[in-house]
Amino acid sequence: MTSPKYTPGPWVIKPTHHHLMLQVHSKDDCIATCDTGGFDLSYDEREANARLIAQAPALYAEYGKLHDMVSDMLDEGRLTEADIPDDYQALIAQLGRCCDVMAKVEGD
Repeated sequence: MTSPKYTPGPWVIKPTHHHLMLQVHSKDDCIATCDTGGFDLSYDEREANARLIAQAPALYAEYGKLHDMVSDMLDEGRLTEADIPDDYQALIAQLGRCCDVMAKVEGD
């Protein structure tokens, strides 16, 4: 994983003066506004969207740690197909899909 180019976390949710909006903020800046747009989204859905956005830096960091740990185990032979024969190929495939998503996050 490369160094992130996004605004460093933590990010927090802040209500706005407008009761239909929630904003996600870093220490200094507004990162995102979760709005109803055409009133198609419920407040609960907007709040869930804001929570997901606010946790993005933590998810990125924790995924990076997990990726590195599993990759090291595979590269060093500490986790082999013999250890988890029923799940090994699925684990490898899922790790690849996660790498694809992280490449999009990193702009690659």
